[in-house]
Amino acid sequence: MFSRRKLQFTPVVATTVILILIAFFILVRMPEIILKGRFWAEEGHNFFHYVWLQPSLKFLLNNFGGYWNLAEILSIFSAFYLVPLQYAPYVTITLGLIFQLLPFYLILTAKNWLSNWYIRILAVLMVLFAPATEEVWLQSLHIAVQLLLCCEIILISPCRSGKEEIFQRVIIIFASLSNAGCIAFFPLFCLRAWIDKDRKRTLQAFCMGFGIIIQFMFFFDFFVRNYQNVMTGEYVTSTIILKNFLLPVIGADFYNDHIKSWFKICNDNGYLWLSYIFLVICGGVIFWLSLIKKICWPAIWSFLAFFSLAPIAYRGQLYGMPFIYTTGGGHYTFVPQALLYLGILALLQHFSQNFKNKFYYIGYVFCFLIIFIGVKDYFNPPSYVAHGPSWAKEVKKWRKDSRYHLHSWPATESYDVVPYAESDEFYPDGRLKNLK
Repeated sequence: MFSRRKLQFTPVVATTVILILIAFFILVRMPEIILKGRFWAEEGHNFFHYVWLQPSLKFLLNNFGGYWNLAEILSIFSAFYLVPLQYAPYVTITLGLIFQLLPFYLILTAKNWLSNWYIRILAVLMVLFAPATEEVWLQSLHIAVQLLLCCEIILISPCRSGKEEIFQRVIIIFASLSNAGCIAFFPLFCLRAWIDKDRKRTLQAFCMGFGIIIQFMFFFDFFVRNYQNVMTGEYVTSTIILKNFLLPVIGADFYNDHIKSWFKICNDNGYLWLSYIFLVICGGVIFWLSLIKKICWPAIWSFLAFFSLAPIAYRGQLYGMPFIYTTGGGHYTFVPQALLYLGILALLQHFSQNFKNKFYYIGYVFCFLIIFIGVKDYFNPPSYVAHGPSWAKEVKKWRKDSRYHLHSWPATESYDVVPYAESDEFYPDGRLKNLK
């Protein structure tokens, strides 16, 4: 006789199973990334290009885009030295997947502010199916974006102990050494440490401050970009409203088809100033709801982070071309959207615990509407993000002719992903000799 043992569906097992399912949905969204291998944009023609040309130490300490992106630098450094050239993108894809799962892990293991599994799974679905986030998918260039979201989840969540406490501090330091956006969150970490009067919170603020000091002392570059007429306050507030309040409820296709004409009408007739009023009203309402009867601190911290980061993020997005009327530049949109969703869910849970009437169910309807529209767009990403050349085939062409310019993604033009050189300047595996 064999004794039967019941399968214990513990929180650890549940978290593991859900993370595996999330990873599956991430991988199948744009399968050509896995089937063909890719470097995405600056990941290839900037970082991977320079790791060929520069000595290791110089590359590791280099300043790209005005700040030190340590996560991206270490990812590309690993891809260059650990595997043959034709497999290099799979290192960055794997690391991108790991860090893309990290915010979901922190959400699934959250306590108090996401007290039950239904709310946690709803949070996971809203973040996973957030619209226009294809540009943060399976690549190392925007690991820093995932780390930034992790910092906000840590800020919202209760402090942990032991190994998890150390793990959180490592995330905070790593994020501040990889992203300029932590500057927006640092005052919030200091404010929470002051309010809580907690040693652990103080150490979290210290860790973030340490990383920011390193950035400012050695890497940060206050270069002045020419925003011309694009970078006005009305454009920023309009973008915040359109990308976070409108896009999630109308979907990417409808947004791209109609928003340009709508925005042009408002701009030509001088109506954009109304965006200030709308944003003030929205901010006032959500903070008022967070203070009813009992302060909902998780919602407060989420909304404070949203209003701190969104203007900075969209100021960056508006550089070069007005992304207001497109869903492009998703890496600027992803974290503000996620912060807004987490704040809404924290608020809904607060209402369910402190109010007897069920009016807050309207909020859950809104959440399911966002998920429904997100799922509809999820498997229909823009072609320039979902499709591109095979990296192995590009490398094969380049090995035959070192003058060939490899194509990375997006495949709208060729880039010097691998620097030009005569064939006798390379080792048989394709690496440059005598790096200078």
